[in-house]
Amino acid sequence: MNRQQRRAAASQGAIAPGPASARTSQLFAAAAGADYGYHSSNWVNHSPFLMRLQAGHVITRSITFDNLFGKSPFPPYDPTHPVGLGPSASADGCSFWYNINLSTALYGRIFIARYNHTIPTQPVNLTYADIVAVDVTTGNVVQVAYNFQNPLVVLADPSQTYLLIADYGNQTIYAITTL
Repeated sequence: MNRQQRRAAASQGAIAPGPASARTSQLFAAAAGADYGYHSSNWVNHSPFLMRLQAGHVITRSITFDNLFGKSPFPPYDPTHPVGLGPSASADGCSFWYNINLSTALYGRIFIARYNHTIPTQPVNLTYADIVAVDVTTGNVVQVAYNFQNPLVVLADPSQTYLLIADYGNQTIYAITTL
């Protein structure tokens, strides 16, 4: 979508104007026949996976907040109080963590590493280098760990004791556990 098309869509309430109109990163549940929103004319009705008129094709909405399906204008995004994964969050690694000592608010959530370089926006620049937990039923997101350099991998160990985070920025593997 070029700038003129984006302005026209924003004036019709389809997307938020300016930097906030950047598509938010999303989390989807896998489903047979699902179309996760690849609206590019290069793919739609050209790929066997994106044949919109075939039986079983289902346009699937994100579990987390998706600004393309919301009503604008949206407030400025605050990574410390996430609503969805955020614009350009580069949600890289993820893992479910079923540690029996987790609070009920975190048990059964999917833990996701978010990392990007600073995105200049107003009133604050967006920078992600954290771990968030997403409730896969409601899409609610909570920040659980931060101050990483470049977290890319999240993995629960086989015993479910530790949540391991690999940070390639400082070449460190962190182990998070419950108290």
